Amino acid sequence: MTGIPGFYVLLIIAIGYSISNYLPLQYRMAQLSGYRQYGAIILYGLCCLLAVAALMYSCCVLFVSIGYRISLGGMRFESFVAEYMFDISIASLALAFSVPYLLNKSYYRDDERKRGIFYKVSIKSRNELDICLLESAMLYKPLLLVLDTGKVYYGYVEKTPNPLDDKEAQYLGILPFASGYRDEKLRVVFTKDYLSALADEADTTSPELGNIENFMEFVKIIPIRSIKSANFFDMEKYRESLAHRPTDTGGRVV
Repeated sequence: MTGIPGFYVLLIIAIGYSISNYLPLQYRMAQLSGYRQYGAIILYGLCCLLAVAALMYSCCVLFVSIGYRISLGGMRFESFVAEYMFDISIASLALAFSVPYLLNKSYYRDDERKRGIFYKVSIKSRNELDICLLESAMLYKPLLLVLDTGKVYYGYVEKTPNPLDDKEAQYLGILPFASGYRDEKLRVVFTKDYLSALADEADTTSPELGNIENFMEFVKIIPIRSIKSANFFDMEKYRESLAHRPTDTGGRVV
């Protein structure tokens, strides 16, 4: 071919974008920006087209060598690509849309593997919120979440966001020990205690020692986009600070 028609340019972009939209390339793309991102998409598209073309050419050569009647003859690779570009394009599109999806469904099918890739991406991108959520889930460190509504939750992160989802559609699950709100002075006021109910469910004074399956009805699902702040929280220090407050907040200490 003397030039690349506009159709093939769009084809390469579509293939490259499809591949980059799935794991693990999705997260490599997340580290890029601007012209580098566009360049990566084009690179993925070209590599996919060339790989499919090489595979189809090799299969045709193999079929000829074992006696099949295929009108390939002594056709060179570049001539083969020009002759069968439409077939290569269809095969490349099918590959770009199906294979990454199937790989994600098989390799990242369980939460542990998703959490692993989520942790690596969070460390690499230095996303402090993601790292905080993961540490709470993996190390059983109590966390205080403040939502954009002013509502606060204190507890363990039981379920981290699914890294396959778009950031705007990610959710987490928190097993709350207490909930409340922030007053006009932005101080935390707890109004609801979950610890006694959790302890009764686990038949122990330490809820985290029980089976998490027993606590699923208490887990709160929260969209990531609604989290205003998150930090590790020490309830004992919070109670000590209450003794030095000049006025009663009206909340109930848990």
